[in-house]
Amino acid sequence: MIPLRATDTLESFLSGAGTHHVEVVFYDVSDQVKEDNSDYRRDRQVTASNGATDVTICAAPRQGYTRHIEEIFFNPDATITITIQRDISGVESRLFTQAVTANETLYY
Repeated sequence: MIPLRATDTLESFLSGAGTHHVEVVFYDVSDQVKEDNSDYRRDRQVTASNGATDVTICAAPRQGYTRHIEEIFFNPDATITITIQRDISGVESRLFTQAVTANETLYY
């Protein structure tokens, strides 16, 4: 699991041509304890990523919450190297880099 605070985003960078989609599954948890399970509703974000620049694939949660990244899916139609990184207040921290061949699936 990758935690994101209000100052963090999750980004991808592709070393290859074309536009490819990255899907992220996450849930937000309040810093305040709740009696029900309303904080554990899952959501997903699908973002088009390209080889030109870093792309935010999951935005920061609202203030007072932590966003837990559960899954990342990437299935390109060409051989691509993808880098996943966390941006913390403008400072990038690489989490992993992986080469993925055409129609192979990266699952984190």
